[in-house]
Amino acid sequence: VPAANDNQGVIGAYMDEEVAVMVGRELWKDVWGEFVTERKGEEKWWWENAGCVKEALERDTKWSVLTLLAVKPEVQ
Repeated sequence: VPAANDNQGVIGAYMDEEVAVMVGRELWKDVWGEFVTERKGEEKWWWENAGCVKEALERDTKWSVLTLLAVKPEVQ
């Protein structure tokens, strides 16, 4: 987000991280969301549960999102 950038890059780095979190959550919802069962009085998503977030931080849990692009060469 160029308009939110600053000279030292601190705000820009923060914005990049925030956008990455938002995109990661939406990706997680797209992949796993249909398997999540809503229960009355409970959080729907793991990142809304303080215990899950605490455990992920303590264990330094990370997710990697990669894209593999394979293209068959054109036959002439």
